[in-house]
Parts: sequence; structure tokens; C-alpha cells
Amino acid sequence: MTSELAMKSKEIESQVANHIRNLQMELESYQQRLKEEQDIARRATAQGDRSENAEWQIANDAIARINVSIMSLSDTIATYKKFSTSYIPTGKVMVGSTLKVIDRKHNATLYIKIYPTGLGNAKIGAISAATPLGAAVLGKSKGTEVTVKAPLGYIPYYIEEVL
Repeated sequence: MTSELAMKSKEIESQVANHIRNLQMELESYQQRLKEEQDIARRATAQGDRSENAEWQIANDAIARINVSIMSLSDTIATYKKFSTSYIPTGKVMVGSTLKVIDRKHNATLYIKIYPTGLGNAKIGAISAATPLGAAVLGKSKGTEVTVKAPLGYIPYYIEEVL
């Protein structure tokens, strides 16, 4: 393992930490919106018959949508936090590994960290194990070449390092 790969791993982790903070801010925003919609629903309920009260129906629908968003964001944040403490390197690519891969088709070096399915942000090098590249490299070792089917054709990648 080179210090370069370790540095890139820390960089990705730092960017993921920023991503988690953004998710947390989004969650707090939804929680505030939920309180506002609940207040609207309470005021509308006080007006009487809910079956003909459009304001109550709209607020109730909004509450349901917001609750789904809150649950989804809460689950995502919890999974990120659980994941960040569970990785032990083995030399093989697994969820939690950081890799230096060479895109042989485009002659580009990529630094990526593999995250559980549903997590990740490709823009910062954090990819999900369910992505085509993530799935292709799982279980492989340093020095292995994999080919990934992409929308514009097949791309060969060489795993140069695994952390």
C-alpha cells in the first residue's frame, strides 16, 4: 500500500463526511417542515369536518411524504455511520476497500472506495457495491483486470492497489 492510496482514502472519507453532514442538514429541514405541516393539520382539524377540508387533506398528504423522506434519510445516515467503523482490510476488494484502478480504455487513474449498496457518491469516488464497477471488483485482488459493461461499450479496468 502506498501513502498515495492511503491519502486518497482519507480524502474520500472526508468528502463522504461532508456528504453525511449535508444529509443531516436535509434531514433537519424535513423535520422542521414536518412540524409546520403538523401545525397546519391541527389547525385544520379544529375547523371541523375533515372529509371536506382540503387544507387538512393536503397537510396530511404532505406529512406522509415528509415522513417517508425522514425515514429514508435517517436510514442512510445510520448505515453510513455503522459502515464507517466496520472495515478490516484483507487484501481482497470488499465493501470498505479503497482502490487505485486504471481505466485502460480512457487511460485514466481512478481512486474509489466501495460502499454498501444504496450508499456512495460517484462524484467523490465513493461507489456502491451494486454499481457495475463496484460489483466487478468485489472479491478481486491487486493485479487483477476486470471488464465492465457500460452504456457506451466495455471498459477494462486494472486493479493496481487495494487498501
